[in-house]
Amino acid sequence: MKTERVFVVEIKEEDVIVSPMVKGECAGCESGCAKRGAAYPVLNPRNLPVKPGQTVIVGASARAQAVQGVISLLIPFLCALLAFMLAPFFANLLGLNASEGFKAVSVLAGLFISSLAVLLITRKVPLPGKSEILSLAE
Repeated sequence: MKTERVFVVEIKEEDVIVSPMVKGECAGCESGCAKRGAAYPVLNPRNLPVKPGQTVIVGASARAQAVQGVISLLIPFLCALLAFMLAPFFANLLGLNASEGFKAVSVLAGLFISSLAVLLITRKVPLPGKSEILSLAE
């Protein structure tokens, strides 16, 4: 699981607003310089005693990782399989022979187009689930 050290900015009702640190040296700094990234909300499911100004470790939730895996792997695989099964239909539409080469190109096109679609959609529409606070940084 990928984890990240972040700086607690604010505590709201259900969320803790954190900001990523650009450098590891910023962890103990209290000068308030602009060396932090854009703030985002995370969950605190373990009810750790966090306070603004603290440094914590965050990571993606297991549910969010599972959803991302299904979307990133299963959808392109199913589209490639569908492209293989529909290759004779598309070959007939184009007036071509549904050879093994045409089927292979159809599979690759199905993989490429669906992978590109997944990439673009997940960039515009965030996946469900927020990052979670895993522990307090030392």
